[in-house]
Amino acid sequence: MKSSDRHKCKRNGLFSPSSIDYRNATVHSSTVSDRLLPSAPTQAILVLGGGEDREEFAAQFAEFHPVLKIWVSSGSPPNKSRAIFQDAGIADSRVYLDYRATDTVTNFTTLVRVFQQ
Repeated sequence: MKSSDRHKCKRNGLFSPSSIDYRNATVHSSTVSDRLLPSAPTQAILVLGGGEDREEFAAQFAEFHPVLKIWVSSGSPPNKSRAIFQDAGIADSRVYLDYRATDTVTNFTTLVRVFQQ
């Protein structure tokens, strides 16, 4: 995708889900620790609250990555969140909804222990 196309697709700080090739998409944040730690294969999809558009993106991404489990931290109400994934053909057994988070920090920290196991 051309840089100008990417810019047009930006929405709320995220790329529009329709603008991404999910089969080849990867998630990467470049930090100093990335250069110090060996890379590992992607193990799960994590959605940190924020609205239905994030869950829709995750559902579309998950269609092309059928072995990844999906964790949603304080996202849409359970019935809405489940419907988004079901509409994309994602089995309920792959989707884990967690509503313990109360702010941005706990959106991630409430699941750290689960991911360490």
